[in-house]
Amino acid sequence: MQLLTFNAGSSSYKLSGFEITTAAEPIDPFWQVQIDWQVDQTATLTQSDGSVQVLGSSDRTAWLETALETLPDRSAIAAVVHRVVHGGQQLQAPILVTSAVKAAIAQAADLAPLHNPLNLAGIELMEQVFGSAMPQIAVFDTAFHQQMPVAAAIYGGPYAWWEQGYRRYGFHGISHQYLAERCAQLSDRPLLDLQLVTAHLGNGCSLAAIRNGHSVDTSMGFSPLEGLVMGSRSGSVDPGLLLQLLQQPDCSPHQLSTVLNQQSGLLGLSGRSNDVRELAIAAEAGDQRSQLALAAFTHSLRRHLGAMLASLERLDALVFAGGIGENYRALWPVVCEHFAGLPIQLDPQAMAATGDRCISSPDSAIAVWVIHSREDWQMVQLTLPLLRSPQSFT
Repeated sequence: MQLLTFNAGSSSYKLSGFEITTAAEPIDPFWQVQIDWQVDQTATLTQSDGSVQVLGSSDRTAWLETALETLPDRSAIAAVVHRVVHGGQQLQAPILVTSAVKAAIAQAADLAPLHNPLNLAGIELMEQVFGSAMPQIAVFDTAFHQQMPVAAAIYGGPYAWWEQGYRRYGFHGISHQYLAERCAQLSDRPLLDLQLVTAHLGNGCSLAAIRNGHSVDTSMGFSPLEGLVMGSRSGSVDPGLLLQLLQQPDCSPHQLSTVLNQQSGLLGLSGRSNDVRELAIAAEAGDQRSQLALAAFTHSLRRHLGAMLASLERLDALVFAGGIGENYRALWPVVCEHFAGLPIQLDPQAMAATGDRCISSPDSAIAVWVIHSREDWQMVQLTLPLLRSPQSFT
């Protein structure tokens, strides 16, 4: 019996197939494809072996049908598991998709207008492709943070905001939960005894303070805009500045949203790219705005790391993940070795290695890990208890 994970985004579909297993260690998918498309709806299908196929149709159902033709045995798929960005206040655990669940996901689209409609469209596409009898399960990126203390989740506005659902939700929860569990596994320590900060650093970036297996604070808030300077997102900005901008005659809420989400962060500061690799090369060559962008990113990361520490009683481990967190090696010493009060010593040999590993020296008081985030594997693990419960499908 096999599971299919489906991550539907604004310009890509990522699909992975997994054998249902009791293995504790993460396993690689037996099948993996990605569909990418441009504004003009030209699309390509990339398989795990690197082969690329141009998709002639602009019909997304046809794209999925073409992708699924490469599955070894389509009839073996027991369920499709979807990553849904926002579960709102109602949806906090993996759940079998029903018409009521779809309505709740649609309702939460008011909280995540850039993401939930796409996730819901992915669910409906899979209904067309597999038929209504195929079980579909939704896993929510906000769920892991739902147990944050109210004091960490509430904004300092009128209490009516809280009653209306305007609160800090946090995102990247599937990744943060995986990183915490994987760190405990690799450390050979019980998760319930660990206090961690996990850093998911990619084009979107967030930190989480995790105490005894639970998220107690996180850098993202009501939306994925809050917190760190990111690839093309601004991160936290003084609300007074936003109000000032909105008073300008040429600035509408839609235009401001575009600037904050797509024209800010590393891209906006550098004027060059949201890719740290490109900026590092340009900075080394003397480009001052690239240097500034990287310095602002690093300062933002250290600043929010300090905020996460305030929600913990101690720090046992710091975990780096994501495209930046795993590969931008110059970042690790800047964050770790010069952070006041953190007794961290890095191991140059471990830093130069690859794969999931501890990059701190054995005598470092705080462990530092680099872990490849496996959100697809975590989605499968979160789904298994639901699949094993007969009541789930009655």
